[in-house]
Amino acid sequence: MPLSSTRVGRLAITHRALPVIVPVVFAYDRGDVIFGVGPGALAHAAAAGQIVCFEADGADSGFTSMWSVSMTGPLAVVAAPLDEAVIHRLDVGPWTKISRVFVRLSCVLCTGRSWTAASPPAHLAGASAAGERVRNGT
Repeated sequence: MPLSSTRVGRLAITHRALPVIVPVVFAYDRGDVIFGVGPGALAHAAAAGQIVCFEADGADSGFTSMWSVSMTGPLAVVAAPLDEAVIHRLDVGPWTKISRVFVRLSCVLCTGRSWTAASPPAHLAGASAAGERVRNGT
């Protein structure tokens, strides 16, 4: 699964009635995404059980093979001791030294795609290169 091959994704939340997208360091665990947040908008979104969207993507070094995964679902603060054990097993390391609250995105909707360019793209926008094959799925 592509999500296990990267550690940084983007989380889209609503804050003060406006969309906000922030980078997060995450771990993928049995269909859910777990990450740490500092005090602020992300912690409040988790405490409120806000429905959010998460996205991660990746590519090989030549940008000839790429993938993207989006997950939508509610955020929740991790509280149970079992979940704390999972956090340590997954090694969800801190991005900053601020005290952290760990949150879990429980996936309700997952979409993804991968594509391979027929030849290396001339620029980084390889997804639009001629000869691209697209596969949609979950």
